[in-house]
Amino acid sequence: MSPTDAYTKEPFVSSIPLWMRTDRPRPTGMDYWKGPTPRSSLSANPRSILVDVHSVASWYGFAGAYSATKAALWSATNSLRLELAPRGVHVTGVHMGYVETRMAAHADGPKLAPGDLVTKVYDAVEANEYEVIGDELTAQIKAA
Repeated sequence: MSPTDAYTKEPFVSSIPLWMRTDRPRPTGMDYWKGPTPRSSLSANPRSILVDVHSVASWYGFAGAYSATKAALWSATNSLRLELAPRGVHVTGVHMGYVETRMAAHADGPKLAPGDLVTKVYDAVEANEYEVIGDELTAQIKAA
C-alpha cells in the first residue's frame, strides 16, 4: 500500500467501538501516571527508557478512530518525553506499518518481521533517538 492507496474502511463515528477497544489497553506510558503521583520506578533508574509503540496510522488517518487513538498516543508520548527528560527518562516512539503478527494476519501487502522491528528499536534506543521509523511505508508517509 502506498500513501495514495490508503482509505478509510468505515466512517469515524461508526468506528467508535474500535476506538474504545484500542484505547482500553493503555500503553505503559499512560500507566505511569496512574494514581495521585507519578511512579518513581522509571526515574529511580539512571538509564530509564520508555518505548511506546504507535503506528503509521498516527500520521495518516486511513483507519478512522484507530488512527485517532494512535495520533493521541503519539502526542502523549511526545508530552511524556518532555516531562520525563529532566528525570533522566528517555522516551522513544515507534511508528510502523503492518508487522507479521496475528493482529495483521488479515492484511495484504508487505509486513515487517517482528525481529527486524525489535532490532531497529534497540538500535534507536542505543543511539538516544526519540523516534523509530519501522518500514518504508511509514518513511514515505512521514515524508509526504
